[in-house]
Amino acid sequence: MRYESQLKITKHAYKRAKERLGWSRKALDRMLSIIHEYGFTRHEAKGELKKYMLKQRRKYKSKAYARVYGEVIYFFRDRSLITLYRLDNEYIKYLVISKAA
Repeated sequence: MRYESQLKITKHAYKRAKERLGWSRKALDRMLSIIHEYGFTRHEAKGELKKYMLKQRRKYKSKAYARVYGEVIYFFRDRSLITLYRLDNEYIKYLVISKAA
């Protein structure tokens, strides 16, 4: 079984993807492994974005972890995407173009 195929998406996350990003279930299904693999973690974040990610992580308890991909922060718990938010403009300047850069 492939690593990515073990990822799951909650009903709540599907609902939020539609509401906040205009994405269909199929679009989120396609993007999930990309988000998880290429999204950056709080350890890779800088400045206020890192502080924001830590604050949000506490909101979802210690088992939750976040990935930022594009201008969206995705929250996972136990390898399941549980919710997502579009980042506020004040955090956009802390985004990196690429993890490899």
